[in-house]
Amino acid sequence: GIISADYELVDYRKARFSNASDDYNYSDENQDIQSTFKTTSNLRLGAEVRIKPLYLRAGGGFYGSAFTNDEINKDFNHFSLSGGIGFRHQNFYFDLALVHQAADEKYFMYDDPGYLEASDISNRRNTFTATLGLKF
Repeated sequence: GIISADYELVDYRKARFSNASDDYNYSDENQDIQSTFKTTSNLRLGAEVRIKPLYLRAGGGFYGSAFTNDEINKDFNHFSLSGGIGFRHQNFYFDLALVHQAADEKYFMYDDPGYLEASDISNRRNTFTATLGLKF
């Protein structure tokens, strides 16, 4: 078996638009990036157990919000959970996996003139994958 952990620190303030071929200057957009985004942490954990010829897998991830505390989506964290099973025999393999992803955000359809309330959007997505392979 194996247990793994992956941690990353991402500074979204480092994103930049470079000058376009028509000499448009992106200084305002780049300043918006600096004031809107921040450094955040991502953490992924996983485990696999091998019970020949089966492989059982599970994992999870937390992706921190890239928005500063002044932004409406300051709590825009993403979560994921996954599980799977695999079968290996000589040159043949078959894998099944299910991933559940979740995130909640706030959204303004129009610029906020001060009297609008944000919509709460709850995103939930499940992805199922099957893989069949033959090594030759």
